[in-house]
Amino acid sequence: MPKIKLKIWKDSSKKWLNHEELLNKIPISTSIKPTSKISIGDEDYIPCIFTGLIDKNGEEIYDGDIIKFKFDNGRGDEEFIDLVEDWSKHGIIWGHQMFSPDEVEVIGNFYENPNFIDNN
Repeated sequence: MPKIKLKIWKDSSKKWLNHEELLNKIPISTSIKPTSKISIGDEDYIPCIFTGLIDKNGEEIYDGDIIKFKFDNGRGDEEFIDLVEDWSKHGIIWGHQMFSPDEVEVIGNFYENPNFIDNN
């Protein structure tokens, strides 16, 4: 069974934690769902799961990452920026298309740049 790899966004400090820091704080019965808040005391944490995919620059791709990719719209390549929400072991799913990891570039993360998608 593959080991699940997470990075954890701590909402109050706006910083990443490693998953061991969070796992030491949560009750064993807590269900961890990617990109959903876990509240422990007065703190909110958001786990982002590693997709198992590496982008064209060698960066790990996590749920919640912002990626840039090109798509042939029939009139030539058009550049898109979107949030990683759906993936498989073969690539990132966008609409009815699947993009190989070497076709995408991680350019940020929703939690560090919450307005990035709206502004692009």
